[in-house]
Amino acid sequence: MSYELVEILRGAGHPRLLVVGDLFLDRYTWADAERISQEAPVMLLREDHREVRLGGAANVANMLRGLEADVVLAGVVGDDEDGRELRHQLVRAGIGAELVVTDETRPTTVKTRLMGRAQHRHPHQVLRIDRESRDPLPGRIATELIDALTSVISSEGSRQRIDAVLVSDYAKGVCTPDLLSAVISAGREAGIPVIVDPASGADYSQYRGATAITPNRTETSRATGRRIVTIADGLAAAVQLQGDLDLDTAFVTLDSDGIV
Repeated sequence: MSYELVEILRGAGHPRLLVVGDLFLDRYTWADAERISQEAPVMLLREDHREVRLGGAANVANMLRGLEADVVLAGVVGDDEDGRELRHQLVRAGIGAELVVTDETRPTTVKTRLMGRAQHRHPHQVLRIDRESRDPLPGRIATELIDALTSVISSEGSRQRIDAVLVSDYAKGVCTPDLLSAVISAGREAGIPVIVDPASGADYSQYRGATAITPNRTETSRATGRRIVTIADGLAAAVQLQGDLDLDTAFVTLDSDGIV
């Protein structure tokens, strides 16, 4: 199977992909646990280094770049230092950021993780702090982003034509019903597949008409009202999603049981 996968990836070439969704900046602080603090009954950690990574839809784009795809990313950052750092990381990764919009009214989504070790080994996440806004995009920003997306998806005969759209929804306000409807409709009209990784707990009706969605076992169970224990359960739930949402395909991920 590994050989077949390698051959599939080699045959994929360098597709031009548009990734749409919520952009995160992941910050990590790595430290060693030395003792209990004298100020409070908590671990005292000695920091040794920090790390910055692309997260959310930006991480999806980064992984696609690792597969040698040509990637354009669309989303929103705040007018802050973290937003500038996220843009810098996109440039370093070779990801097109011309559709990344700045919204002065919200912070860039940042997830800060404190990673502790015991005796320089066994790294463990001690704490995570999230800074984010979950509010839907304000009207002006939403309109700007929707107009840019539909223009890119609909451009026919261009050498920059998109081969597929991937929507990575984390329910942080970018993937509004209006934006999803516009992207899905534009994809259908242009004959470009739109594949959605849905947000946990989302109203799946907003993904109606997409080419495909990729929920996991828990998300699918919640969306269909089915208890998914076996692979057959997963297949029945996928068929239900396919019919209910007018999808070409529903891919349900079943952790150790694979995908149906």
